[in-house]
Amino acid sequence: MKVDGMLEKARSDAQALHQRILTTATKDQTVLRTDLRNAATAAHDLALSLKGSDKTEQADAKKHLLKAAAELEIAARDTKDIANANLADLKVANKAMLIRARVVTKHLSEALAAKRSAARKVPA
Repeated sequence: MKVDGMLEKARSDAQALHQRILTTATKDQTVLRTDLRNAATAAHDLALSLKGSDKTEQADAKKHLLKAAAELEIAARDTKDIANANLADLKVANKAMLIRARVVTKHLSEALAAKRSAARKVPA
């Protein structure tokens, strides 16, 4: 898969994760806990995917990919200990995951823009 295609898919996955987290906010405690666990797993999987695809030769794009992967790892780690969390704590965890998903999407958009910008530059 071309790097642009991979970045587009990763960005789309991050946007889907963001949307899933956003819709989770209005659910009850049991559903919220389950959805947060699923989002954490998705975040972890996406982080692994990004780490495996940071082989791009373009330094700026690589920097954004690694930042996105780091944010995803933090999001996954922060939601690990929610088994006994009360509803208020679950909502805080959901909001934190939502914010991180936005940051990840931003980093992936910047990586894609950097990669495209570098591809458009023609050596003189």
